[in-house]
Amino acid sequence: MPINLNLMPTKQRKPEQRASIQSHIATMNRFAWDQAVGSGDFEVKLQPVVHLDDLRLTSFEALVRWQHPTFGELDPGLFLDALIRSGKAGDLTRYVLDKVAQFQVHAGFLGLEVVPISVNATGKEFQDGTQLIDTVVQVQNRHTLPYGCIVLEMTETEWIENRAVAAFNISNLRGLGVATYADDFGHAFASLRNLLDFEFAGLKMDRSFILALTDDSRAELLIRNTGDLARELGVSFVAEGIEDQTQLDKLRRLGVTHGQGFLFARPLSMDVAYKRLNALHPEDALSDAAA
Repeated sequence: MPINLNLMPTKQRKPEQRASIQSHIATMNRFAWDQAVGSGDFEVKLQPVVHLDDLRLTSFEALVRWQHPTFGELDPGLFLDALIRSGKAGDLTRYVLDKVAQFQVHAGFLGLEVVPISVNATGKEFQDGTQLIDTVVQVQNRHTLPYGCIVLEMTETEWIENRAVAAFNISNLRGLGVATYADDFGHAFASLRNLLDFEFAGLKMDRSFILALTDDSRAELLIRNTGDLARELGVSFVAEGIEDQTQLDKLRRLGVTHGQGFLFARPLSMDVAYKRLNALHPEDALSDAAA
């Protein structure tokens, strides 16, 4: 490959550079993906979700970064579509769930509070038989996790065709103590119909609406009404992608109670996440944003 991007932060790459990397990754076959997932090159980081009133940590979201041997750190936007097409997304989900469970067990061993951690799974995984349920049960049994430790976020990058199977899986996961949230709500294939078909325990408002708060009054209306809808349905509501104090102030005025974003913390290594659990002081909540 003519481009060597090892030292370039993933978000600073130019569009043509990202496209070149995506083209390379798109050529990977199933065997190559098996090697990639099995190599340990995927790092699981944890981004805090906080209560917006006092900035108290309430949970984490697990975010994956691929430490690629040629291209350096890659965000999911560079490899997720190719991974889904390869049929190996479930392998990465299993890997992430296992890492998350190890973190939670160790946190409990250290005497720290064990908070829920959400893990992303594609819409395709939710409609692929009972494989996702089997994976969750195996992880729970292997690590003897307490009830409610794991939350799944359905990333709806494509229309869910087999809706009956997806609904069955979400319902049965709930019976196992594993809630499912609708991720990136309001974007792509995350539609109101899904709220009728699936027993979601929460909605995560897509970050594009939070970014639009600065100069578009329609964003305020949509966020307020979606938050009201979530409350009427009895489900949680989380604002994603909060990056500045102005957005935080507006979300508070709109009655939004939970959120995540760079204002509070970038995705943390697990070592740093242990320290956040050890502190759990609101006055420390913004300190990681500058790290």
